[in-house]
Amino acid sequence: MTGATLAVRDSGPMNAPLSARDHTRNLKRERILDVAAELFFVKGFHGASMENLCSALGVTKPFIYYHFKSKDEILLALYLASVNSALEVARAARASSDDPVAQLKTFARTYAMLVLTDRQRIALISREKGLLNAEQMRDVTALGRAFLDVLSGLMADGVKAGAFRIDDPALAAHEVNGMIAWAINWYNPSGRRTPQDIADHMEDAALRLVGIATNWPKAEGGPGA
Repeated sequence: MTGATLAVRDSGPMNAPLSARDHTRNLKRERILDVAAELFFVKGFHGASMENLCSALGVTKPFIYYHFKSKDEILLALYLASVNSALEVARAARASSDDPVAQLKTFARTYAMLVLTDRQRIALISREKGLLNAEQMRDVTALGRAFLDVLSGLMADGVKAGAFRIDDPALAAHEVNGMIAWAINWYNPSGRRTPQDIADHMEDAALRLVGIATNWPKAEGGPGA
């Protein structure tokens, strides 16, 4: 996944530019995370060894251990990066317009693209969740709660504006999130539908979920066709 990973990167003062050294270090960390996500997705966390990761990267163990203390720390970094990316999508959608309808359209489309293009990392959240300890899960859960709070706020504003016909903004937030995130389980990258096509459908479905009529034509075939 090439999305934002602010929760797992070192950062200096707000808005301070990274030094060339820090930039290079972040690029190396991202490369490790990208390859680890693919490896864990294919082999599972327990099935993928550090030797497998070194071989896939073409590096030695000291290179990886310079950036991450353990395989568990890599998994946590992937978790935090995935949830933080979703949170940033929600916040960006909220800041994109004063109109809740426009915000929801932006969120649904952008979040769908994140899920579909970064699905290997996103899938780890559901597939390998039980591997984190209680302290690590608190960090991940806090980010997840912040994400749903932002989305719930969007829903509540839509109700206040008279644009959304829902009786429970928090529940609607869970429904929209679940609908889009579930795509990791059926999306076929080799299918005839592109991520952009599916994002169009998700935008339309999100609008209909909050009671906004749309003119979207009936889709042909199944979602993974």
